[in-house]
Amino acid sequence: MTKRFSTTDLRNFCIVKSGNTGKTSLTESILYYAGVTTRKGSVEEGNTVTDFNEDEIERKISINLSVASFEYKNKKLNLIDTPGYADFIGEVYASVAVCEIGVLVIDADSGLDAGGENIWEILSENKKSTIIFINKLDKSHIDLESVIKKIETSFEIKMTPINFVAETGQDVDSYIDLISLKKIKVTNDKITEEPISIDEDIKKVREKMIESVASCDDALIEKYLDGKEIQETELMAGLRDGFKKRKIFPVIFGSGLNSIGINTLLDFIVQYGPEPEVDKDSKEPLLLIFKTTSEPGMGQMNYARLYSGEISSGMDL
Repeated sequence: MTKRFSTTDLRNFCIVKSGNTGKTSLTESILYYAGVTTRKGSVEEGNTVTDFNEDEIERKISINLSVASFEYKNKKLNLIDTPGYADFIGEVYASVAVCEIGVLVIDADSGLDAGGENIWEILSENKKSTIIFINKLDKSHIDLESVIKKIETSFEIKMTPINFVAETGQDVDSYIDLISLKKIKVTNDKITEEPISIDEDIKKVREKMIESVASCDDALIEKYLDGKEIQETELMAGLRDGFKKRKIFPVIFGSGLNSIGINTLLDFIVQYGPEPEVDKDSKEPLLLIFKTTSEPGMGQMNYARLYSGEISSGMDL
C-alpha cells in the first residue's frame, strides 16, 4: 500500500541552473544519498536517472524536466530536475510554477553567468524561496570570495551561509554544518558526522549566519544587538520564517561529484522549506498539468500538481 503523507510533510523543489554547472551530478548524489539508487550514474556513461531520453544521452545534456519522488527523514520530497540551456527555458518556467523551493546551482569555478541571472529573475518573479548551491568545490584554484561577491552584487542580496568549507580542490572531503555544528566527512560517498571544536574561522562564519537571521526579525535583532545569546529554537524559527518570506537566501557550498553538501541541502529543505499551499476547504479537484510527454511503451503521460480535492484512477476531469 502506498504511504500517505499530509501536506505538512511534503516538500516540492526544483533544481535550476544555466549551462554546465554539474546539476545532473548533484541530482545523482541527492538520489543516491536518499537511498533511491544504489549507485551514482554519470552523464558520460549515459546512465543518470533524470537524463534518460535518447537525445539527452547522446548529447549529454538535459532537454526535458524530470521528476523524482522519495522519502527522506519522514518527509516526501518531490524533486524536479530541469534543463540548463536557454533553448529549453520553458521547462524551467513549468517547474518553478509548481514548486515552493528553487535550488539555484552555480559553478564555483566559472561563477555566475547571464543564464544564472535569468534563472534568478524567474525565481524572483514567482516569489519562490531560493537556496543557492555553489557547486564544483572539487575544482582547483577557486576564488569563492569573488564568486560570492558577484552573486550578492548581481542579485542585490546578502546570502546566509549554512555550511563552511575550509579548503577546495579534488581532495575536498569534509565541511562544517553551521546549524548542527558538526563536521560532515565523506568517504567513498558514505557520509559520517563528527563533533568539532569551534575555531575563529568557524565562529566568524556562524556569526554571519546568526546576524543574517536576526536581521529579519525585530525581536531577534534587538536581542542580537544587546549581546544576548539567540537560542537554537529561535534561530531555527527565524530561518524558517525568513526563508519562506524570501528575506533569507541560504548558500550551501558543495560538490555533486564528491557528495559534499548533499545532506545539508536535504536537511535544510526538510527542516526549513515551506510546505505546499493547498485549499483544504475545497473538495473539487483543482490541478495544473505542467508537463505532457510521450514515452515508448508507456504512451502519453501527464505530470500534474494538485491544489485541492482528490483524484483517482479512471476519474473524468
